Amino acid sequence: MNRLAERIESVTNTFSDPAQVYAFGVRHVMKAATADQRWLVKRSDVIADAIYRIGGPFAIRDIRRACGAGRYSVEDPELAWHQATHAIVGFCIAVRDRDIAPTKIDEAVVNLLGMVGVDRSEAWEIAKRQCPELPEE
Repeated sequence: MNRLAERIESVTNTFSDPAQVYAFGVRHVMKAATADQRWLVKRSDVIADAIYRIGGPFAIRDIRRACGAGRYSVEDPELAWHQATHAIVGFCIAVRDRDIAPTKIDEAVVNLLGMVGVDRSEAWEIAKRQCPELPEE
């Protein structure tokens, strides 16, 4: 998970819009979790906690930066990330169980951006931006 966060950061360091950084990161966490079923253990709280602890330093920093730049409006970035981790795991489990199509990832990103105060139409614009591939491990 830490290596994934580092790979995400190697791409997001090139972004000029701090609002796009977090969106890109959560998208790739969801892509990784839905592509590799080993991520989705029977106890969703365990994986959500792991995502919170390991990805937290990156995500919380990115949320704070976007707030500082006036792109997000959330009072407690740690709380927002804690809630997001459970939403991410819920999405991935629903994809695994075929309750939600993996093509719904853009809408999931939009919903997560809404949790940090981004207007829905702007969140769709961010979610639809070019999404570079991560570098290979």
